[in-house]
Order: sequence, then C-alpha cells, then structure tokens
Amino acid sequence: MKLYSLLLALLVCAATALFAQVPSAPSPFNLGTGNYSLTSWATTNANGTYPPNMQFYLFGAIDNTLATDETASLWTGSYAATSSTRIVGYANGDGVGFVSTGTAGSGSPANGFAGAAILALNTTNRLNVRVGFTAGSIAATLTNATFRNYAIVLEYKLPNDQLWQVVMGSGGPTDTVQFKAPTVNNNPGTSTISAASQTFNITLPSRCENVPIVYLRWRYYQWSGVTTGTRPQMRIDDILVQSDANTGN
Repeated sequence: MKLYSLLLALLVCAATALFAQVPSAPSPFNLGTGNYSLTSWATTNANGTYPPNMQFYLFGAIDNTLATDETASLWTGSYAATSSTRIVGYANGDGVGFVSTGTAGSGSPANGFAGAAILALNTTNRLNVRVGFTAGSIAATLTNATFRNYAIVLEYKLPNDQLWQVVMGSGGPTDTVQFKAPTVNNNPGTSTISAASQTFNITLPSRCENVPIVYLRWRYYQWSGVTTGTRPQMRIDDILVQSDANTGN
C-alpha cells in the first residue's frame, strides 16, 4: 500500500509538471465507474466552466503546428462569442468549436489562440481503452479570400511523457487520427468550406491501460504552412470513451 501511495504521489507530481504552464489540469474520470460521454456543449455555459473532466486551452502562438507542443492558457471567454479567437458551444448540440483569428482570445493567465480540449482519464484496472468521436467543419464562404489548411488531431500523453503523441489508426505509420477541413475552389475568387464531418473509433495504445492518469487532447492546428487566409471553424462532438475490466485472466 505504501508503494502504491508513493507511485500515485509521483504521478500526481508529474501531472502537475505537465501542466506547469497553465493554472490547472482537469481531474481524471475513472473508467472503472462506467463510460465517459460528452454529446453537447451549449453557448449558454458560463465563462470559465468546462465539461466534466475536461478543459479548453489556448496556445501562445497563432497558427500552431504539431511542432508547437504545449498549451499556454485556459480559455475563459464566452461560449457564445462571434468574433476574435474563440472556443464556442452550439445551440443545436454540435459539440464544441474552435476558430482562431488575428486577435487573441480571452485566456488565463494570458490571452491566446485556439486551441485544444484536454480530457483526463483514470484507466486503473481497465484494458482496451476505446475512443469514439466526431470531428467536423463549419460551413463558410469567402469572397476575394482563401482559407488556411486546418485540422483537428487526437493526441495522448502520460504524465512522464515529454511530448504529446499523435494517436494512430489501424492503417499504418501515416494513419493519424485527424480530420482536415475540406475546401472547395480555394482561390482568391470564391472559397468555400463545406459542413463535413468524420466519425472515428480507435483503441488507444496499450501503454494507456491500467494507469492512474492519461490525457487525451483534441487539437485544432494548421497542418500546412500557408501564410495567408482565413482560419476555418472546426468542431468536436459525440465523445465516447469505453474500456474493459482487467479480470487478470
């Protein structure tokens, strides 16, 4: 029991170090009590509140890439915002959305740019941790402008990991679990982002099993180095995390 308590204390310290750049980390949901589910996030939710066991974060750098690793601030703005960088809810139950502009959004300890949702899980005595979710784009049309290339990618991290790891699908070493906003006629005349979506169902790596804390991060980021254009609004929805009991057989 003393050894387990020491191990747990060390993991908590590591988790604290992991989020040293932000005010707090979400508390883990214990999958031993059932499945985790998030199917909506309303525009009316109060500033500074978050879904259970999840928090929303901003990056210090605009147009973050996968090389820009750490989130810098908690999102503290309105979920009904319609301008500037923002993380928003949807009245129609479409989950939570992210969009960056040239103006930083409200954050603590500092303003920043979209963005990520981080979910904490406790997988003690759980195996085969399965994550389902939908990622999508919000329809928009531009005149005399173009869109930048943005995506939502799923990552994971254990407290002792130095970097976030991109979750991989079953299709080989290039099969990253991500959704790229689709563009139509992306040229200076008329450019369109369609209202598209993709549903993912994946199993996390075995190292995410039977641990007190594992973090999942849905990250809104620029996947190619286009230096001009409007950043599309994207969303995540219908998150469901399931697992199996470790029976020891």
